[in-house]
Amino acid sequence: DLVYNQADSATYVFQAKLSGAFSHSPRSITDRLIVESGRADKIVRMESKDKSFTPILDLYFFRQLGSKQSVTANVVATAISTDASHANNEGGLYAYDVDGNTWSLTSEAIYERQLTAAKLSFGFNHQLKYTRNVYSGDVMSVNGMHHGSLYGFGELKGRWRKWNYMAGLGVNNVRYRQADNHYSYWLFRPKASLTYTLAKGLTAGYTFEINQHISRIAMISDTRIRANSMEWTVGNPRIKPNGVQTHLIRLAYNTPRFYSNIDMEYRRNHPCNMASYERGADNQFYYTQKMQPGITMFYVSNYTNVDILPERLSLSVNGGVFRFINRGDNYRHYLTSYNYGASLQAYLGRWTLTAVADNGWKFMEGEAWSRQGNAAYLTCSYRVGNCSVSLYWNHPFEKNPKEDHAELLNALIHKRMTTRNRDKGNMVHLGFTWKFGKGKKYRDIERRLQNKDTQTGIL
Repeated sequence: DLVYNQADSATYVFQAKLSGAFSHSPRSITDRLIVESGRADKIVRMESKDKSFTPILDLYFFRQLGSKQSVTANVVATAISTDASHANNEGGLYAYDVDGNTWSLTSEAIYERQLTAAKLSFGFNHQLKYTRNVYSGDVMSVNGMHHGSLYGFGELKGRWRKWNYMAGLGVNNVRYRQADNHYSYWLFRPKASLTYTLAKGLTAGYTFEINQHISRIAMISDTRIRANSMEWTVGNPRIKPNGVQTHLIRLAYNTPRFYSNIDMEYRRNHPCNMASYERGADNQFYYTQKMQPGITMFYVSNYTNVDILPERLSLSVNGGVFRFINRGDNYRHYLTSYNYGASLQAYLGRWTLTAVADNGWKFMEGEAWSRQGNAAYLTCSYRVGNCSVSLYWNHPFEKNPKEDHAELLNALIHKRMTTRNRDKGNMVHLGFTWKFGKGKKYRDIERRLQNKDTQTGIL
């Protein structure tokens, strides 16, 4: 990063940042053992390499207009250049290269005015983006995609007696063009929240909001990639964004040594882009996304933190029941999952001790459910001046812990997939840190807007 700051703490801030990120993975090899009933076991090798360069120009500006008004603005120009190669030998050698380029310009501005008992805000966010990805080898495709988005909003928030309130209205427009496929999608995005103080430290609140969901750019590319000897991933240029409706009720209690909240959320994502599998005449299976009836999620969860000994020993626990309802054109899938975890921290002078455990997040989307492996680790650190020594023990007493477990429930394809990592079983990490500095200390500014673009559009 090369950063220039000019600021007056009372009236204005200007920051110009020029940054560049470069990465190069010259070779990555993955060997998989394929075990199929009625067939001999075989080793499948997949190789890949890629490099990318991302220059970014980021301009940030804040100006206080008198005692009650302010304006904040941010402009970010991003370019992403990617060269990648992939190959695998399952069902015969299959290899392709990608020459990818992306350019985008994102701008955002917010105006705020402090009223007698409330704050009024207006703002907008605008992005122009062009992506051109050229595939060669066993994948022959050229994707030139134009994207544009504009979001404008107004918001009022304040407090009246025991009530905290917020009301806002936004409008979103997304434009897309690729060859003969194009759309201009509009969505009104209201939001509101209301919180009431029932007693000292006890509050109850309700929040309603409509957000926008956009599939990642790669899935709207006009490209198909082979995943293995029988499966393909196919982009669909005809999928569109959709609205997501959220209702949240929260009950919270807070004291200097105790905090706990209960959340009940209902999320409606109808209609939306969901998984679709088809079997072709060539006996191959094709995965894509299509606009389908939708996904509904409902959950009840709790988070509690208590200081058992003030500034010495604290305990946090969390848990929840989650219900997922997936309705596709030709499938219905339901899942109820239970997720829970806890952490214990002790601060003993120069010593800090931590113990963390959870059962792994489990969720379902479309035709597949996935569960992260359970987590358990212990840490111990000791600090002397600017130096500290730490000991980290991950997955104690586990030789080959599970990282992820998933299942595909499609009527044509049924798969169970498990990923394990021996390196993380009984993994012990010893760390040493020494913080030092000399000269004039650099103090960064506090920023409200942080725009960035990381999507390359590569499938």
